[in-house]
Amino acid sequence: MLTREQLQGVLIAVSKPVILITKDSRYAVGYNVRLSVKISTTQDLAIAIQRTLHQHGIISHAGKWKNGYKKKGVLSVSGNGNLYKLLELIPMTLPTVGDWMKFKQALDIVNEGRHQTQEGLDMLFEIKGLI
Repeated sequence: MLTREQLQGVLIAVSKPVILITKDSRYAVGYNVRLSVKISTTQDLAIAIQRTLHQHGIISHAGKWKNGYKKKGVLSVSGNGNLYKLLELIPMTLPTVGDWMKFKQALDIVNEGRHQTQEGLDMLFEIKGLI
């Protein structure tokens, strides 16, 4: 298990916020929006991170382990509740968290349902261009 401070360091160093906007005619605005955070590291560290996230009430999903020179572990965190809990762990006062601030704005738009309007979707496209 990792301490809170260790987890914060890992999240800042190896995690990546992802905004995925795909064309989908089933939605009123013609696009589907999915937000997640990908954590790519060694398999052993990924297991420790997943257990530590679970202690903080955050559900993460392990990707398929890739065999190669080093065994890689990829974790994915999705779902608005899990993402908000994850963002609470990231110290937003650091100068290196610019992408996280934009990701939080995108999460707020999706959580409020504004992504289902053209205005909200335009805001997401603008944010996505910055991440």
